[in-house]
Amino acid sequence: MRKKIILLATAAFAASSLITAPAASATPRGCGDMANGQLCIKQPAGNHYGGYYTTDYFKHSGKAAKVKLGYRARTPNGKDNGIVWDSKWLNVKAGKPVQKKRYLTMDRGWCIRGYMKSGGKTYQTKYLCWKP
Repeated sequence: MRKKIILLATAAFAASSLITAPAASATPRGCGDMANGQLCIKQPAGNHYGGYYTTDYFKHSGKAAKVKLGYRARTPNGKDNGIVWDSKWLNVKAGKPVQKKRYLTMDRGWCIRGYMKSGGKTYQTKYLCWKP
């Protein structure tokens, strides 16, 4: 009987630890989940407006592909610069990230989003914005 109580207590503890485990994190700010990977625009370290912005793509699965990375910036009044394709064509394989880093000067109220071109299609991230 004592062994049965210990086993039940152990099972109950294990079940409660599974229930209270934290959920998987949501898509990071500035990223977009795709069927076979994640496309992100990352801001400079230290949350500064000006600095190195990185567009990156991490392919989770699927066959190798060629991609081109870029970005689009938008001012507080809604004017944008159009898509800037600033990388060469990059070979991407599952499990291997590709990225393009560039220095940009941004101000409060500006927004930026990452872009990727592959197989005749264009993909974009959510806007990453700084409130005025």
